[in-house]
Amino acid sequence: MCTHLPSHRLPRHLSQQFTRHPSHQCTHLPSHQTPKPPTYPTPKPPTYPSSPPAKPPTYPKPTRSHVAVQGVVYCKSCKYAGVDTLLGAKPVIGATVRLACKDTKNELTVQFKTDKNGYFFLQAPYTISNFSIRKCSISLVSSPLKSCSVKK
Repeated sequence: MCTHLPSHRLPRHLSQQFTRHPSHQCTHLPSHQTPKPPTYPTPKPPTYPSSPPAKPPTYPKPTRSHVAVQGVVYCKSCKYAGVDTLLGAKPVIGATVRLACKDTKNELTVQFKTDKNGYFFLQAPYTISNFSIRKCSISLVSSPLKSCSVKK
C-alpha cells in the first residue's frame, strides 16, 4: 500500500513548482491484519513400556535359630579379684550354671553342671530364639568348692 503525502494544502501554483524528493515518493504503512496465533507441536501420547516392570527382589525371611551358650567356669584366687586375667585360675568341676531368658510371653530357666574340665553347654528351649536373646543372662548358681562358692 502506498500513501502519498498531501499536497492539496499548497496553493496550486506552488504545488507544481515543488517536486517531492524521491525518498518521499511512497510510504509503506504496515497492514492491519490480525496476527496468526503461534502454532505448537502436537503433544505425543505417553509411551508405556512394552513389558511390565520388573518385580522387586524377594529376600528370604530371617530364620530363627536356637539359643545355646557354652563356656568354662573358673575359680581364681582373691589375689586377682577385679583383674581381667585367668592367671592362677582353675576350672570348677560340677558347678551349676543357669541360663535365664525372658521375652514378652515367656520366662524360662535352664540349669546345667560343668564337666571334668569345668566346661558347660546349655541349650535354651525352642521357645527362646535369636529374636529374644537380648533378655538372656548366664550365672553361676553353686560351686562345690567352698573357696569359690556363690555369695548370697
